[in-house]
Amino acid sequence: GVSSVSPLAALLSAGSESERVGAARTLCRFAASGRSEAREVATAGCVPRLITMASSASHESQRVAAETLAALARSCESCQVAIADAGGVSVLLRLASTASNDAVQQPALVVLCELCSHEQLQAEVLGHDTAAHIASLLGRLSVACQESATA
Repeated sequence: GVSSVSPLAALLSAGSESERVGAARTLCRFAASGRSEAREVATAGCVPRLITMASSASHESQRVAAETLAALARSCESCQVAIADAGGVSVLLRLASTASNDAVQQPALVVLCELCSHEQLQAEVLGHDTAAHIASLLGRLSVACQESATA
């Protein structure tokens, strides 16, 4: 429940990098387990912290944060809105276009694709003048990444 999410949420902003990565991994598994679990993660204030983590210089932090945001975006529409409201679109677009490896790009693209499935958020993602850019990125990524991003 929320009691188990709260200490993990606190670690996302106050822990060492390895503690933040560990907390995000645990939250990712929890969020992927169902809609209500994903909502708990979002309402515990994790989304802005994950977006901050995705903005860090560490590739590992970027990857795990993007994977956790992808699990949230797949699980519920309110999580998609929370990601957009917390400024996630510009951070994820930056990761999708500038990250040096597929392990970071792919989950960022998954989140953006999920946000595009939400009618009210579609304009925000595509309004960044990035639709063609995202299409070219998808073309460059491996087949496995394409399948995951379009699933």
